[in-house]
Amino acid sequence: MDKPVRSQRRLIGTVFFIIGSLFSIGLNGLSVFGDVNAAGFWGDTYTALAYDRSQPTRANLFRLSCPVLLSPDEEGTIRAIFYNPHQQAAEILVAGIVSENDFRSYRERIDTLLIEPRGSQDFRWNISQADMVAGNFILNRVFLMNQDKPVPYPARTTACGVIVMDTLGLKGSTIVAFLTVASLVGLLLGNVFLYSYRKPGDRYSNQIVFGLSLFAVISVVCLVLNLLGWWVMGGLMLLFDVLLGGTIFSNVLFGNA
Repeated sequence: MDKPVRSQRRLIGTVFFIIGSLFSIGLNGLSVFGDVNAAGFWGDTYTALAYDRSQPTRANLFRLSCPVLLSPDEEGTIRAIFYNPHQQAAEILVAGIVSENDFRSYRERIDTLLIEPRGSQDFRWNISQADMVAGNFILNRVFLMNQDKPVPYPARTTACGVIVMDTLGLKGSTIVAFLTVASLVGLLLGNVFLYSYRKPGDRYSNQIVFGLSLFAVISVVCLVLNLLGWWVMGGLMLLFDVLLGGTIFSNVLFGNA
C-alpha cells in the first residue's frame, strides 16, 4: 500500500477513534457521576443506621435501573426488579425514596409485592424536575425490608442517580441513544481504518489494533455495568478505559508505525 494512502487511512481512523472514544467516555462518565452522587443518599439517618445486610429476606433485590439523563421538562421512571428464588410465593415489603428540593428532603413510596415462585416483580415510581437537587441530580434509593421483627428494617438496598441537563429540546433517552450509537460506530470505523493501514507482520501496528479492540470491548462492558447499576465496577472499568485510550491515542499520533 502506498505511503500517502496509509497516512490518509491512519488520519481517518484516528479521527473516528477520537470521536468514538470521547462519546463513549462521556456517556459512561455521566452514568457513573450520577450514581456516585446517589451513593450517599439514604433519606434519613435512622434508615441508614438500621440497614443490616446480614439479615435474610424473602426475595432478592435484582437491580435498580434509572435513566442516565433527563431534560429539565422531562419525566422519567425508576424501576426496581425483585426476584423470588424460592419454591413458595413471597410477600415482600419494599420502599423507594427520591430526593426532593435538597439532600435532606425526600418523598417515599412504600408497597407490598406478591411474587410467584421463581418469579420476578417490578416496583416503579416516576421522577421529574421537582425532585432535582443541587441543580443537576435526581437521587433515588430502593429498600427491601426484613419483616421478621415487629418493625421492618432495610436488609437490601441500592441507589442510582439521574443527571438533569439542558439537551437542546431533545429527550434524555434520545441523547443517550445517539451517544451510544456514535461511540460504537466511531470505535468500529476507527478500528477498521487503522487495521487497514497497518503493515503486515508489523508488531507495533498489531498492538495498536489490539488496543483499539480492547478499548471498544471495555467501553461496551462499562456501559452495560452502569445500566445494571453496578457503578463501582463500571467506574473502575471507565478509569482503565481512559488510561488505555490515552495510551493508544498518543501512540497513534506520535508512534512511528
